[in-house]
Amino acid sequence: MWARLANPEVGKYLNEYFVSGFRSRHVKIVGQQKQGGNVASYSLRSRGRVLHCVAGPVDAATMVREAKWS
Repeated sequence: MWARLANPEVGKYLNEYFVSGFRSRHVKIVGQQKQGGNVASYSLRSRGRVLHCVAGPVDAATMVREAKWS
């Protein structure tokens, strides 16, 4: 998981209003760096309809703002 999920404000907000899950794709290790994996955060309705997507790793303030918007 990205560092933003370790932020207490983000964790509190997401735990209160969302059910969290993840889907991991294949991760390759090239040299000493990981490539691939979780690169987007989606807000979904209960039947899987996408409401919003945050692409790439973002800081805690951005994640909370985008979660509140969705």
